[in-house]
Amino acid sequence: MTTFATIMDKLKATEGYPTFIRHKNGDILDNRAENLEAVLLRDAFTHINDWKVDWVCYVTELERTFLVDMLTPTPEVYDYIKWRAEKEETGFDLSPSFFKFAVHRGIRNFFGSRTDATGGMVEDRRNPGFLEEYRFTRMLI
Repeated sequence: MTTFATIMDKLKATEGYPTFIRHKNGDILDNRAENLEAVLLRDAFTHINDWKVDWVCYVTELERTFLVDMLTPTPEVYDYIKWRAEKEETGFDLSPSFFKFAVHRGIRNFFGSRTDATGGMVEDRRNPGFLEEYRFTRMLI
């Protein structure tokens, strides 16, 4: 079972802990001194979606997904698409991870809806009135 404690135990056992190497330009094959920066693990966690840090060499894809889920806020688009699916009485079985990774990778369109860079809802071209209704119902909660 993947837990934060098991991942931390693995990272603590690595040489140099709690310092890891960040590749500033994101190219892990570019090991020029000017492209490398020593960073603390907490800084790497803070930038889990936008930095390439050598600690990723020590965690599996499943563990990385676990960390992203734990450390990255769920974008508004996840809650909106789930709400819209319930309203339309259609199925919805996508996880928050699907939306987190998509937003991180620069995807801005989801099932007829457009988001900003953080996954916040901007427009619903499929059902224009739904976004206003969704926001109104959220204000009431």
